[in-house]
Amino acid sequence: MKKFLKLFIITALVVISSTISASALDYMLPGGMYLIDDDMMAGINNPAGSSWDAHEIGGNIEHTWGKGLFMEDTSTVLPVDMQRKYKVVEDGILTLEYRLYFEKDVDGFLAQVRSGKTPVVNLKTQGGYLVAQKVDGSIQQLTPYVVDADIPNKIATNETPADNRYFGAPGYGVRVIMDLDNKKYDVYINGILLADDLAMGTTTPDNVFFSTTKEGTGKVWVFPVRLYTNYYINETSTSTIPGANTVSRYMDIYTSNGGTIDVEFSSSQIW
Repeated sequence: MKKFLKLFIITALVVISSTISASALDYMLPGGMYLIDDDMMAGINNPAGSSWDAHEIGGNIEHTWGKGLFMEDTSTVLPVDMQRKYKVVEDGILTLEYRLYFEKDVDGFLAQVRSGKTPVVNLKTQGGYLVAQKVDGSIQQLTPYVVDADIPNKIATNETPADNRYFGAPGYGVRVIMDLDNKKYDVYINGILLADDLAMGTTTPDNVFFSTTKEGTGKVWVFPVRLYTNYYINETSTSTIPGANTVSRYMDIYTSNGGTIDVEFSSSQIW
């Protein structure tokens, strides 16, 4: 899928010098609509928040107030899971974004877009990698992930997982762009395209689902979660360090007429 994005810059200052060809600015899409817009910051009478159907039979789901949500699996035979239904969209582009931090390894952790209980997009952890399980059952490795047992201490000192990417706590911003018309999807992790044109299941998705494994234990932080039609750019998932890179790698950069595009500073990664 070729993607042209409408840019909304909120917390990062991007400096563009010299002249940009007008044709580079012509690729705009109609504004998107959020179906899920959840910081996962507060669960009142429900561990995952009022809009989520959460099951803690294999452990627990908790919020650290204002910091985020974690799923902790303490059972070797039962999982913990949470599901969020949304208004069904049958055509066009649907984009899911979320961020993961692994405090304890969770082999077999699932992050799915489903139709009922049938996976349409099936991402998981396996053997130290974030992977995509295709509709034929085969596995495509996306990227290795790192476990950081010190995340709670960083939260306690206000180096929260939402903004501690520069403090040594590895996080994984996942963006899944689904083409509902052609039943294909792409996967970006931290702004890098790692899988494209993967076949989706043929049914229309209606919920987002996260689950730990039945066989093992572990602890993973999941927040925030966004699902929307068409395109936005949420730089929490894809921010670049000033001076270390240009703008996010999934963007097409047009500098053929001279000039530069660079990140001057980034003041925050918290949405």
